[in-house]
Order: sequence, then structure tokens, then C-alpha cells
Amino acid sequence: MSAIYEIIRNKLYREISSGQLKPGQFLPGEEEISRQYGVTRSTARRALGELERVGIIVRTPGKGTFVNDRRFHLNFSVLRSFSEDVRLMGEVPRDRIVACKLEAVTEHTFDMAKALGLEIGDSILRVDRIKLAGSTPMLVECMHTSYIDFHKYIAPHCGKDEETAISFLDIFEREFGLRMVRAESRIEAYGLDKNNAHQLQLPPGTPVLRVTQLLYSDLAVPLVHSVALHGTRQDIFVQRHRQ
Repeated sequence: MSAIYEIIRNKLYREISSGQLKPGQFLPGEEEISRQYGVTRSTARRALGELERVGIIVRTPGKGTFVNDRRFHLNFSVLRSFSEDVRLMGEVPRDRIVACKLEAVTEHTFDMAKALGLEIGDSILRVDRIKLAGSTPMLVECMHTSYIDFHKYIAPHCGKDEETAISFLDIFEREFGLRMVRAESRIEAYGLDKNNAHQLQLPPGTPVLRVTQLLYSDLAVPLVHSVALHGTRQDIFVQRHRQ
């Protein structure tokens, strides 16, 4: 059963995502929400805080709370699956597995494979997929892992005209007992080629963010190398602290 603040958060998000509440529109504050739903101000504050944290709303002291925009906001300050981010924003996550195949590491792929502890000639699993929020393609990803047995959990979905939520992080934890706890990420600008543009339903040459990640398990072992192209329907939030 959902907590009260989650119910309020989800209701406000649905009103924003449906267009009932439009970008720039004024939203009720903590006091009004607490009266409307019969909850404490701390509950109302938490519901609004969740929406503000992912950038869906903006709260300005002395002015009030407003709808930011209808883009998707990914919080890279927290390591979680894309599916979790999509669910947090009230949408249904889906995956379309485009390709899933075993390859041998070559000179062309050695730099990437070396980060996973592999040498030229070693076997590596490659998975290409499109991740969607509802029916909207959000990113395309090319993932490599040295865990060859991962193939049997992905292969049944490969190349089929189906879309189902598949969290790679959940599979590693559930089937292999390996929990992803750290990621090294590099974010850079990238112009979509014809194939990627078609997959993301965007014009070729559209500038997007390319995010390259190396994910580590709780045993400090690198498990996954991923390159993802994030479409223009989202932005990435990172929280930084001065040391």
C-alpha cells in the first residue's frame, strides 16, 4: 500500500504529465495541500519535495510553487535503474531488446573490455536495447558484460516485437547475488546518426547526451560497461558538493 505522500505526489504528477497542469502554472503550497488532503504539512512538504527533487516542479521563496516542464528528469546523484526513475515519475517502463549476442573481444573493443578485466579473444556479452517510458523512446543503450550466463535471461526477449520492463540491475542481484553499488560516468555531447535517430524518433544529427558508465558490484568488481544515448525528452540532474 502506498504512503499518503506518494499518493499525493503521483496525483500531482499525473495532472502535470496529462497537461491538466501546464508548464509555468502555479501549484498549491504545503498549507493548501495539507487542508485539501487532510494531512500534516510535513506530509505535503515531502510530496512536493519528491517532485522538486527530480525537477518536475520549482519552488521559489516568496513566489510559490510552479510546474517546471514535462520533461523527464534523471537523478544521477543516486544509482538506480532507469525503470525505477520512470516509475517514480508515474510512467510504465518498457524495454525493447534489439540485439543480444556473444562476441570475442577484438582490438576494436579491447579498451572497453579491459575495464571489465578481459583480454583479446575472451568472450563478452553484448546487449542493445531501447528503453521507453510508456510508448515514448527515451534512450538507446549498448551494454557489455563478462557474465555470459546473463544471456539466458535476455535472449527470450531478443529481436521480438514486444516491450517489457527489464532491469539489468535487478537481474544481477536476483540471479547472481551481485548488487550494483557504484558507477563511474562520463557525459558528453553527441549527434545522432541515422539509425539511432530512427530508434529515438528524432531527426538525424540531433544533439543528445551520450553517457558512458562502468558499474561496480558490492565486491568492487566491474560488471557492466554501458553506452547510452539519452534523447531530448529528458535531462540529467547531478548533485555536487565542495570538498
